[in-house]
Amino acid sequence: MLGRWQSSYLDFRFNANRTVVEPIDIDSYVTLTARIGYRLSDNLSLALTAQQFNQSQLLETAGPPVEQRIIATVTVRL
Repeated sequence: MLGRWQSSYLDFRFNANRTVVEPIDIDSYVTLTARIGYRLSDNLSLALTAQQFNQSQLLETAGPPVEQRIIATVTVRL
C-alpha cells in the first residue's frame, strides 16, 4: 500500500474563451494506492492495482479531475 500527500497550491488555467489566465486554488489531498498479486506458477502471475481508491474524483491540477483507476495485469514468463 502506498499513500501520498500533496499540500495545497495555486495553479493557473485559461478561461473558457482562452483569453485570460485565471488562478485556481488546488486543495491539499491524499491519494492511496494498493496492489495485490498472486503467483499461480513459476511462469504465471496475476495482479490487481487500485489507484486513488479513497476518492472517486480528485483535482490535482487546474486541468480535468483525475478519476479512480483499477489495473489488472497478467505476467507470463517464457
